Amino acid sequence: VAFNDSLNPWLTGVREVDEDGRAAANRFADGLSAGGGTNIRDAVVSALGALKGSTRPTAIVFLTDGLGQYPAEQTLQAIEAANPDRRTRIFAFGVGDDVNQTFLERLGRENRGGFTAIHGGVAIDQAVATFYASISKPVLTELAMDFGDVVPNRTYPAVLPDVYKGQRLVLSGRYRGAGPTTLTVSGRIGAQEKTLALPVVFPEDDDQHRWVARLWAKRRAEHLLAQVR
Repeated sequence: VAFNDSLNPWLTGVREVDEDGRAAANRFADGLSAGGGTNIRDAVVSALGALKGSTRPTAIVFLTDGLGQYPAEQTLQAIEAANPDRRTRIFAFGVGDDVNQTFLERLGRENRGGFTAIHGGVAIDQAVATFYASISKPVLTELAMDFGDVVPNRTYPAVLPDVYKGQRLVLSGRYRGAGPTTLTVSGRIGAQEKTLALPVVFPEDDDQHRWVARLWAKRRAEHLLAQVR
């Protein structure tokens, strides 16, 4: 879906990847030129609409070189309404120095995707190729955690992302309750549901790992600063 102030989709729907389609898509992309505004809202909502009927896991790779022409909060609300349950993952790439990085980070984070900044002479194809190598090997999607008798609060990241091969997820938060409990990690690998139960102990006071509290405080500060921005 090419766009400036208006939309210019290559197709009105989706199609299987084959050699003819790849060649046609490349010809379409080679004919694009810069001009007009940056209608992020309608471009992403349009792509979400095209993927709405798919029974497969779906993802959008969104590339932009500028600031959106609609207010960021309005755009995020429209995308949230078009992507219930965050079914489609959105991976945003901001190209150049004149992008709203805070907005694009939220766009990726709140839709179980991510954000990559491309500037300083980094080749776009190299950055996207590295991304594809990562998401082609999902370890666990639709991740959820149950802490048993312990009640977590103010956890970050607030929306758990999918986990891919070679990546790690650090979840930090505060909690009420202490002592031994069972941490249940659940998710999906393809169409299969997976569950892992781990015995863990939450201490009332941990003098040996005080860096954990600092890690949470840093995440909390980053969360509040993002809200301010």
